Amino acid sequence: MTSPPGHQDLWLPVPTTADTHENNGGPHVPGPVCAALNSPAAVEDGSTLTEAHLTLWRRGTSSGPTRTSSSGQLRPHPAKVVGCATTPLTPAPQNVVQKSTVSLEELQKLAATIGCVVMPMRRWRKRVGLMLARRLRTMEGRFIYQSVALKLPSIPREAAIEMFPSPPVETTPTSVKWVFDSALEVSHNFSSLLSLSGLQTMGASRAIQRASEPVIRVVATMMGGAEVEHVTSGEMEMLYFNFLYVLTDENGELHPPKDSQRREIGLSNAEITTIREVVLMDVLAMSQAGFALSAQWWRQIGNDLQAQVVEAQVANLQQPSNSRRRRDSYEVECILEEKRGWVRVRWAGYHHSWEAWRVTGNPGDAIETWEPRKKLKNTQAYQEWEQQHE
Repeated sequence: MTSPPGHQDLWLPVPTTADTHENNGGPHVPGPVCAALNSPAAVEDGSTLTEAHLTLWRRGTSSGPTRTSSSGQLRPHPAKVVGCATTPLTPAPQNVVQKSTVSLEELQKLAATIGCVVMPMRRWRKRVGLMLARRLRTMEGRFIYQSVALKLPSIPREAAIEMFPSPPVETTPTSVKWVFDSALEVSHNFSSLLSLSGLQTMGASRAIQRASEPVIRVVATMMGGAEVEHVTSGEMEMLYFNFLYVLTDENGELHPPKDSQRREIGLSNAEITTIREVVLMDVLAMSQAGFALSAQWWRQIGNDLQAQVVEAQVANLQQPSNSRRRRDSYEVECILEEKRGWVRVRWAGYHHSWEAWRVTGNPGDAIETWEPRKKLKNTQAYQEWEQQHE
């Protein structure tokens, strides 16, 4: 039997007993069958074909008996596949299709041979999410409060595209840009990034809890109008973030971004309504996740019972301890007058924070205040006062 012009002979592996099926009175050759169409050497020496060769679906039946070697092992027998390049082939059953998997270590070694580095996508997302969440806080000393202008270097273009579910609004060979107009779009695209930061985040919001506070009283939420742009310049890649965020306290008061003169940015009623909806959804998710919300926040979401529980817990935390109270110490220059358990004190030096308690004198002078006598009995100034009036 000769092959048609333009085709080569292929070696088909011998089917095993489990894989042999009757078809028109003859055994069926299982698939997929791997063969090297452009490698005559693999066919002539009768060697077993590997998965690296081109995969062909089986077609036709085997002809001729199975050959065995002197060792008793099965050897492939010659067979002809007619018209394999143009003839439609019958697909193999799904239960015999084999899938090859490559581990991350093997992929990293392979990438290192060509001068590349492989990093899981989760690491890129976690890095970006952590940098964003850290900037959702109460900040001062800026020209515009509650604004973020962030630049992250060495973020691949492909990784940036995979981070956001929404498609970019502008794509060029050197840049990719996203614009999220509404707060709902921001929440949809940034929630997964912020959740990987490891901070107290939910949706597009971050719960701000001071180290000295047992509960959460303020929530920072990203606003609509956020812009993200990835720029490629030569071999350098940068990812830019520009957005604003609002602060919402436990009493439900909304604090928009403001400039250095404390003038708040103007927001329409529709924008305020959308922001409040996003904040409410995020706070509800925080309550379900077990965040330590304050009693006022629990009342905002309609859970008065939990609010009472939190109030009782906070009250118990503020009980005085059994440790001895430290002795009060004051920087007192001298005592000027004593009357009914009180003494008029002239403090040594000057500090601008004392200006609120000023009684007499001019700015810059030492401050004179009335203080309880029992708090100053251990000072040197009071001992000198007693010696003068013995």
